[in-house]
Amino acid sequence: MMGMDAVSHAVLGVGIGHAFFRRRLGPESVTTLAWASILPEIDALPLLAGSPIAILFRRSFGHSAILLPVLCLALASFFKSRYPEKSRWEFFGLSLLGAGVHVLLDLLNPFGVQLLWPLSGWRPQLGVLYALDPILLLLVSAPFLLAL
Repeated sequence: MMGMDAVSHAVLGVGIGHAFFRRRLGPESVTTLAWASILPEIDALPLLAGSPIAILFRRSFGHSAILLPVLCLALASFFKSRYPEKSRWEFFGLSLLGAGVHVLLDLLNPFGVQLLWPLSGWRPQLGVLYALDPILLLLVSAPFLLAL
């Protein structure tokens, strides 16, 4: 499957948490963003059934703009129970941010996401993932090339 894997999404969530929220909101913001960044992958669970039809659920309900806020509220409620001194809405905002960045990045590849599931099976996609890869490779390797 093309696109970012769950570990990459989680690492990005940790990075966003450390860069923008840890100081102001505390270390639990990093944990929340890490989990929220992989939350949309919940729609990969049907693949565990081993049925070929399960592939139809990939990037569906977990990536849906309709259902994702409900999943984020559930995640926020979980973190509120773990950290009662913090605001549920703070956790909800962090969850929406992490999950939203995940869906946005998955929109970059040709497989797309079912953004309006269950109302529509339409899979919008930007299809620029491979167009960006050489540019990112060049940017990452630029210091090494300059050193040569």
